[in-house]
Amino acid sequence: MAFNKKAHLLSNIEAIRIAFTLDQEKRQATDEERAALQKYCGFGGIKCILKSTETEKDRAYWNASEIDMFPMVADLHKLIRDNSKDDREYKQYFDSLKNSILTAFYTPPEAIKAISNTLKANGISPHNFLEPSAGSGAFVDTFKDTFSEIKVAAFEKDLLTGKILSHLHPKDRVHIRGFEEIENRPDNQFDVIASNIPFGDVRIFDPAFTSSPDQAKRQAAQKVHNYFFLKSIDHLREGGLLAFITSQGIMNSPQNEPVREWLMKNTNLVSAVRLPNNLFTENAGTEAGSDLIILQKNTSKTSLTPDEEAFLKCRTLSNGITINNYFQDFSRVVQTKGYPDTDLYGKQGMIFLHEGGIQGMASDLQKMLSEDFSLRLDKELYMDNIPVGISLQTKDERELEADELFREDMEEIDAAVEAIRTGKWDAFVAERPYINGVTGKQDKVEQYSVNPVMSLYDLFGLTEEERKQVNTTKKRKKSTPASNSRQLDLFSTPPVNTPITPAKPVSPESPNVAPSPPAQKPPELPIEPRPYSGSLQEHHKQGSMAIDNNQIGVLQERYRDDAVFRPLKLNSFQEQKAKMYIQLRDAYHTLYNYEAAELKENAELRKIFVQPSKKQLFVQKESVNG
Repeated sequence: MAFNKKAHLLSNIEAIRIAFTLDQEKRQATDEERAALQKYCGFGGIKCILKSTETEKDRAYWNASEIDMFPMVADLHKLIRDNSKDDREYKQYFDSLKNSILTAFYTPPEAIKAISNTLKANGISPHNFLEPSAGSGAFVDTFKDTFSEIKVAAFEKDLLTGKILSHLHPKDRVHIRGFEEIENRPDNQFDVIASNIPFGDVRIFDPAFTSSPDQAKRQAAQKVHNYFFLKSIDHLREGGLLAFITSQGIMNSPQNEPVREWLMKNTNLVSAVRLPNNLFTENAGTEAGSDLIILQKNTSKTSLTPDEEAFLKCRTLSNGITINNYFQDFSRVVQTKGYPDTDLYGKQGMIFLHEGGIQGMASDLQKMLSEDFSLRLDKELYMDNIPVGISLQTKDERELEADELFREDMEEIDAAVEAIRTGKWDAFVAERPYINGVTGKQDKVEQYSVNPVMSLYDLFGLTEEERKQVNTTKKRKKSTPASNSRQLDLFSTPPVNTPITPAKPVSPESPNVAPSPPAQKPPELPIEPRPYSGSLQEHHKQGSMAIDNNQIGVLQERYRDDAVFRPLKLNSFQEQKAKMYIQLRDAYHTLYNYEAAELKENAELRKIFVQPSKKQLFVQKESVNG
């Protein structure tokens, strides 16, 4: 099917209109709106959006072949201007579109499916997946469809495209910012990183690269495609896999030899396939040469294979075309015919076309990948470096483990609150020296970050340094109050020996007594993880309990000003206690922050901790019996 600029432009405008509407109405997309958002394919190959449409006189500067799109481009400008806070934001939106026109060529899903299917067929089931240049989420969609339990992080620098991406994937970790802003944190180490990355002579400001003693990293920062490769390898865990569709310059340019040397030193070459120039014709209306390069992180390798040695060097053919030594024949070129010609940028090169349509291209690609994976994938390297307690567990097993840890910690929290209420905090701490240490259970919590952080560290805001002041592995002691006044844990039910007076039965024939109305079933609350909509505070950490839209849950994937909220299934009794815990914790941090900033006591707030009212007690015998 030929590329239809007009149809793509109309689809893009409608998707942007819907994204702005969803922002204003603060809601998720309907199924119909999602279908329209999914038709967004960027503005690669639609250069006319940059032309002026301010007055009818501007038509004179338009090509005859594009003049019928003049009113649509005018509508696009008006749509963005009407939804921008000011001229500065309007300019930011259009600058981001301008920067993407030459490189925003969206990948056909069939080609991505060939990659994900090959991974699955070889026993690779990633838990953590990163898409560093996500567009509207083609790689994200395909990998989530192939791997049901995958956790996704996605970066998209283009403001409008990122807005659409976030509405298409409201439950995923979507960051509308450049990949260079990713934080260097332990939870930003991924099993698989895959994308169709940007290319060009665009410099990236990343002090870790521009000021690096490593010459290859300094060079990589000069061109965006080189940067994406090296930066992504930094964020792969050992044995993890990188699959990038990129310009042919990575492999063909003699100037990129230091970058290729760095890659071969730190990774194993799994596959390199030259893709047909007409791969993007249907989605972007252009014929651009590109390569698919798949690497496996291996920082302890001591030698290169013959194919890796060939990957380092380029050669110049008799017709003046430069090509990577890895390509000795056409066995790793997806094509049905090839010939020398000038490329998209006017440079001499080989043009490869595939006449079998996108299905034929994807089928040939998957055959090549299957052969390469069978020969070069180090399955043992991948499996041996899976983080403990993550990928080897099913979703149900992980949630069960999290709930068990949650129950244990709530028992300790109840005892801590009781100690505060009765003025016995010093004695409580004296019995539990591990409060400032690290226990085996705490290590288990750290291994899987969705477990609620409900330890005393979370309750009293102790820092890592404060936790390490006492080094002991003494096992925690359980509180053993008298049975008549037992402090109930979060998941307890009222004591079975509590006297209950049965209600007097009412006969239907009894006079002057109206029948009781049927009990109304409370509305079902959502239990799927979702973006946290509340205000994140400094003490909100990975696994902290929180309230979102009056629902109790824990925070997952805490990242700058974003977090994922995982609702917990609690009954009304448990929910009341959890809310009181959260209020107590937040009050403590408010008190601490106030006194640290003002250097004076907040007497009113301190009363909460020394003289709580009935409403501030977690459990009272009267409330249980009532």
